[in-house]
Amino acid sequence: MEKKILLVEDNEVNRVLALELLQEEGYLISVANNGQEALEMLGKEIFDCVLMDCQMPVMDGYEATRKIRKSGNTIPIIAFTANAMSGDKKKCIDAGMSDYISKPFKFMELTYLLDKWISKNKKNTETQSDAPTIDKRVEGEFPDLAGIETKEGLRVAGGNTEIYKKILEKFYQVNLNTLTEIKKALENNETLVAARQAHTVRGSAASIGAKDLADISQRLESAIKEEQKEELKILMDHFSNSLVSVLETLKIFSSQELN
Repeated sequence: MEKKILLVEDNEVNRVLALELLQEEGYLISVANNGQEALEMLGKEIFDCVLMDCQMPVMDGYEATRKIRKSGNTIPIIAFTANAMSGDKKKCIDAGMSDYISKPFKFMELTYLLDKWISKNKKNTETQSDAPTIDKRVEGEFPDLAGIETKEGLRVAGGNTEIYKKILEKFYQVNLNTLTEIKKALENNETLVAARQAHTVRGSAASIGAKDLADISQRLESAIKEEQKEELKILMDHFSNSLVSVLETLKIFSSQELN
């Protein structure tokens, strides 16, 4: 029987990643860009499970889940969390989510959780499962890239080199103007916009294996939210250098792929 999943994710890189991996495994995937879209789609169509990002514009995953539960819908909802820390986990469960998985997710763990919650004969309803921690899919080979741990990125992509290439290309495309946009948002005191953009870079950088960029993005996001003005200037310089470096690496890689 085909399994229908509603993927609720605003991060384009992570959306492509999840979409490609799950479609390859035979899941039928529909996509919502935020919680409000998810509510509308759940009102029109029946799904077997929801994969819900927590931090999104318009309506975040927590509010969307509370509204879904208030309507009486008991559909399994698995949260995508930036950090599976105890506080984040509790917030997910308190909102009414069924389970959670941290990003960048382990592919085997994701499919395990999906099958667990979709199964009609499921008996164990505890929120944290003993999911497999080793991905047994055969990994392809991938060249080393400056600023990117390709082995980690390829693992996130389920060992599929073609999917990994797609998310690398998507990361490059969506981040060409990111630095300019963050600087403009900060100049206009649009701190929520700037923090959101830093958060998005953090999530997608982790997914492609750009760990240094993911780390500096996280620190930048925190500094913006906490209005640490002196620290912010230093972090913006580091963030700028790291992002530009990764984009240059991907530009070179893309040109080599075409030749």
